[in-house]
Amino acid sequence: MDSFNELWQVVSDYLRQTNSESIYNVWFSELEPISFDGSRAVLMTTAEFKRRILAQKFGGTLHSAFLNALGLDVDVEFIAPGEGYSQSDSSGSAAGSSEIDGSTRASNYFENTFDTFVVGASNKFAHAAAQAGCVVASAYPGTPSTEILENIAKFKDTVKCEWAVNEKVAMETAVGASMVGARALTAMKHVGLNVAMDPLMTFTYVGPLGGFVLVSADDPGMHSSQNEQDNRNLAKFARALLLEPSDSQEAYDFTLKAFELSEKFKVPVIIRLTTRTSHSSSMVELGDFKPAPHPLIPYVKNIQKNIPVPAFAPTQRLNAQKRTAAMEKMACTSKFNRVVKPSKGVKISAKAKGLGIVTSAVAYQYVKEIFPDCNILKLGWT
Repeated sequence: MDSFNELWQVVSDYLRQTNSESIYNVWFSELEPISFDGSRAVLMTTAEFKRRILAQKFGGTLHSAFLNALGLDVDVEFIAPGEGYSQSDSSGSAAGSSEIDGSTRASNYFENTFDTFVVGASNKFAHAAAQAGCVVASAYPGTPSTEILENIAKFKDTVKCEWAVNEKVAMETAVGASMVGARALTAMKHVGLNVAMDPLMTFTYVGPLGGFVLVSADDPGMHSSQNEQDNRNLAKFARALLLEPSDSQEAYDFTLKAFELSEKFKVPVIIRLTTRTSHSSSMVELGDFKPAPHPLIPYVKNIQKNIPVPAFAPTQRLNAQKRTAAMEKMACTSKFNRVVKPSKGVKISAKAKGLGIVTSAVAYQYVKEIFPDCNILKLGWT
């Protein structure tokens, strides 16, 4: 066994035998042996976030595996394709993990505990709503949106949570809370939004006081629905702000930001999901998670703004149009819309050199997998 590949195969077999199938498949099966000089083994994983977790949680496991399987006392170093790797950040010995600079943003680094992670279908929205200080959440069940309210209910001490008799009532409950200064969320599947369009179309002219978030769970492929309408068209029709997360972490981050944007622009924010993003399960870094109700924004009587009657509607429409222009300007510089370049080490094909792909939501994940050598314009705020 002279080559590192052969040595690694022995270690990999040992890891498979001494760990659960899920642990092995998630963390060890995709590790690729890169180099070995007798005292240090370098292994490559598939993503930067995996590299950090491996370095912080499994350094000692790999060190023990080399020692027990081969009798080699070696330091183990993890790398990943792409930016962000630094040698000082990797794991070295059985002692385990390297320290993390406390001044670094929590969204870029993982703490040495899994307590800050959310694993499960719609837990990310529940945690984001609670963290953002949502006061009222109302919804009508319908796959793939049902689990959202079920999980928000776990935060009943900070969020008043209730099922409504239909989507229109759910919408109006959240609208009422928002208009008196409370942060509110409503959730429904894509066809359910048809039922709630009447209050939504008027509310976009009036505008919220407390942050207002509408989660629309679309169902491309009609896994559990009678049609596959694309509610991005309804967001444009209603002059609402639209966010499209592509994974669980973005779903959490976008929901937090949605409440802020809603209050900044006085606009309903629609978070558009699809079946895959709704039912995905992955780890989400919550940062400093301290759920608490957001302070109410004081209500100020303003008939021209808050009463949607023909006498005031033309001015309200003009304000909505100006608001749309301001949102477009901010969206052009938002980090939610970004160019994603091929990872370091990926060979660029001749066809890919002149090709750029514009995509959003879960389609981004498919594009990234199938076209790893292409430049991608990923849209999150549209």
